Amino acid sequence: AQKEAEEYVKRKNLSAAEAETYFDEQARETLDTVNGYLSTIADKAQDEVGQLSQGFEAMRVAIYKRNQELQTFNASLDGLVRERTQQLEMRNSELSTQIAERQRAERSLRLVESAIVQIDEGVVIAPADALPNGVPEYLNPGFFKTLHLTPDTPVAGGLISLFGDAPVPASFRTAWATACSGTQQTVEVSLTRGDGSDGIIEWHVAPLRDLDGRVSSVVSILRDLTEQKREEAQRHQGQKMESIGQLAAGVAHEINTPIQFIGDNLRFLGDSFGDLTNVLDTHSKLLEAARTNDVLAEAIVATDAANKRADVAYLSEEIPKAIAQSLEGVTRVAEIVRAMKEFSHPDQGEKKPTDLNKAITTTLIVARNEYKYVADLVTEFDPELPAVPCIVGEFNQVVLNLIVNAAHAIGDVIATTGGKGVLTISTKVDGDYVEVRIRDSGTGIPESARAKIFDPFFTTKAVGKGTGQGLYIAHTVVAKKHGGTLTFETEIGKGTTFIIRLPMSP
Repeated sequence: AQKEAEEYVKRKNLSAAEAETYFDEQARETLDTVNGYLSTIADKAQDEVGQLSQGFEAMRVAIYKRNQELQTFNASLDGLVRERTQQLEMRNSELSTQIAERQRAERSLRLVESAIVQIDEGVVIAPADALPNGVPEYLNPGFFKTLHLTPDTPVAGGLISLFGDAPVPASFRTAWATACSGTQQTVEVSLTRGDGSDGIIEWHVAPLRDLDGRVSSVVSILRDLTEQKREEAQRHQGQKMESIGQLAAGVAHEINTPIQFIGDNLRFLGDSFGDLTNVLDTHSKLLEAARTNDVLAEAIVATDAANKRADVAYLSEEIPKAIAQSLEGVTRVAEIVRAMKEFSHPDQGEKKPTDLNKAITTTLIVARNEYKYVADLVTEFDPELPAVPCIVGEFNQVVLNLIVNAAHAIGDVIATTGGKGVLTISTKVDGDYVEVRIRDSGTGIPESARAKIFDPFFTTKAVGKGTGQGLYIAHTVVAKKHGGTLTFETEIGKGTTFIIRLPMSP
């Protein structure tokens, strides 16, 4: 606009005053134009500012609401983060506990595995088949040691292959089937070991269950009882022989009594026989004189004198008695010897049908010296008692122990009261069992001792008078070897009754 005004002044050749006036008019027009333009711009800007203000207010409200939402979200997010953090911390704690437990379990498993490897007993884990013919899943070194096998011995045919050509014992099959059904059991089996020697193995079988509770495998623990059984047999035989040895003095005394009066009677007969010989000589002379009628009166006098010296009437009465007593003594000696032979006769440990009345009678004869001085014997035997499957030698030992204990109990009473007690033995059938009762009139069993009466090495007798093995062995023989029961009834001051119950079927 300034350049256009200057060119206009030059072109019109205006004077300074005209030019100034022109410039002023141009300036006013330009100013008016600018002002109008600025006014328009201002109005427009004012409208835009109003619109912007409204927009800013809306934005402010929106931002406020958004901030509120963000604060709420942040608070919710903080809570969620805290909750999640707590859950993670709890989970971490649980994981730490589980890891620690897992580590402990792994350590325990390592210890168990180390122990199983070190123990002498055999350990076998095999599939839970109907028969133990599956390939074992685990065998420890003790398995091979127990059965005298080399470590490279294959057991691919299953555990029943260990019995070789011999039939698998029914007890073992039953125990295995019982374990497969979920119940543990222990049996003793006989088999030929790897070195060809016969052995007795205690075989304990128990079920192993999977996570669903089903029996998947069977664990077996094997223990070699061969030496133990041999020692027990020797010990038992030793105890039996010890008992027989203790009875030997009593038996000798029992035999000595009839032998003594047999000897006395025989000496009496020997002495009397000399007198009778003299009498018979005089009778012969008298008979000869009577035949010849020579000095008959003198022979009769001599005969009468011989009769008086010999006391023929006394001899006629006593000699038959002496002979009868001698025969009775011989019978008693034979009876005692026969009873002793039956009592100590080996029975090979096998059950045989047994007349218990006869077995008890035999034992009473052998043990007579133990009770005859302290008790009167009363027997109440059932004459119709059936034969019972029994290991007669061991049954006799049980009865002997109970009789000796009864005699000692009665002896403790009569030591202060004098007189004699009563030993009563009875037999009868009770259902499927035969019952033997041995009752004494002793002191009774103290309350404190009743629970332990069948424990090994427990005794109520004074030191040196009992080993504490008698009742333990008796209970073992009756319960484990005969499938019966041995119990007792007792009353302080009245006595004790021991009750043997044996099944009538094998």
